[in-house]
Amino acid sequence: SNFEEAQAGALIHLVTIVQQQGKLKDFIQRLESEATANPKDIQTLETLAQLYILTDETEKSTETTERLIAASPDDLTYQAIKLNHVIQGDSDAETVQKHLNAITALTSEAKLWYTAQYVSKLYHEDKKADAARLLDELEATKVTDLNASAMLVNALLLMDRTDAAERVIANVPIPPQQQQWRHRQLYTNVIDAYIRKEQIDKAVTLFWHYCERT
Repeated sequence: SNFEEAQAGALIHLVTIVQQQGKLKDFIQRLESEATANPKDIQTLETLAQLYILTDETEKSTETTERLIAASPDDLTYQAIKLNHVIQGDSDAETVQKHLNAITALTSEAKLWYTAQYVSKLYHEDKKADAARLLDELEATKVTDLNASAMLVNALLLMDRTDAAERVIANVPIPPQQQQWRHRQLYTNVIDAYIRKEQIDKAVTLFWHYCERT
């Protein structure tokens, strides 16, 4: 949101000032002292976590996120931050699945979104066999959520599973007007994939199917 962007901008400005004054270490230490004195001070912990991200101190950022989860265990925002750290780190599929299952409040659509994100990461790391095994489990899933569908379709197209991607988008209902451009993009991506594979008949059929649905 605009408010969150303004907060982030203000923090960057503040960090720049204290760095110029050579007082960044003292500033962080003061916040750490405040957080230690009051472990449930969410605002201070959030500021610390963002500071550690800005200063590329990944380990401390992760530790602070753990403290945020301890202070507010039901807040999915902090759980999601931790999960992103796990996915973007050097974690195997079992570890990612363990963390996903540990977040009991996470919806099935959100779990699928994160798993598909992890599949894409494996693909880009040239771990295609691991990515394929995870996709085998996801491919038959009936998904109606637009966000989860988009992430799954992206993973399927990366792995050259265009037919499976088409089956996924067939289950996605027509969204409200303000989200229809995203729904259209799903079809566009799959049609483009068929054209690249020179499967023009499938591309044309899918185009007309989209027109009929909308």
